[in-house]
Amino acid sequence: MGNHKSRPAKPAKTATPSSTPKPRKLSPSAVIIPPCTLYKSRAWDETAVRKLIASRVLSPAFVGDANKTPDSEECPICFLNYTGGLNRTLCCKQAICTECLLQTHPQFVTTSTLTCPICRHGMIVKYTGPLSKEERAAMELEDKKVHDLEEKMRMEEIERDREREAARKSMPTSVPTTPPPPPPPPPPPAHLDLNNEDAMMAEAIRLSLVDAYQEQYGAIPGGGGAGGGS
Repeated sequence: MGNHKSRPAKPAKTATPSSTPKPRKLSPSAVIIPPCTLYKSRAWDETAVRKLIASRVLSPAFVGDANKTPDSEECPICFLNYTGGLNRTLCCKQAICTECLLQTHPQFVTTSTLTCPICRHGMIVKYTGPLSKEERAAMELEDKKVHDLEEKMRMEEIERDREREAARKSMPTSVPTTPPPPPPPPPPPAHLDLNNEDAMMAEAIRLSLVDAYQEQYGAIPGGGGAGGGS
């Protein structure tokens, strides 16, 4: 029998770390909820909130900052900026911080039937971590489209105001006209019965009207101002 050469042992395979490791699920006890900085009271169950954050159902309760950075997102309710990603509503694609979400919907920890505080439709919240570069670019493009549309509408309204003003100035100026005088008082009766009190009262009223008419409009056409004969 021939000599057999022993084969060299194959090197053991070493585990290589994944390039995109999945986020590690936290223990509820490790979740840190900072003191409430926006609202005076908390109406939610903190233990339940810790479990939701640990399960990545809610974003961590980050502390907001008034200064915006390239890596931050603004909450449309408190207008503060947060890093690390925010909760995102699937109904209107808006970001909302955990503190504002729980303040507007403290029952979030116990029910899934909610109304979105932004669009007022049925709300489903999802937390996926910080936005990627592609997501940020898409959001910036969408914001630019909205800004351009608002600017276009504003310029169109300014142009309409200019057209209305030009049309108003081109209209002929109307000269106020003096209204014609009212009909003169009736002429005196042909015969005035001095013994009739009603006739005397009517004549006195007529003469008062005659005086007022003459004071404002001058002489009565036809000279019907003197009293009647007896």
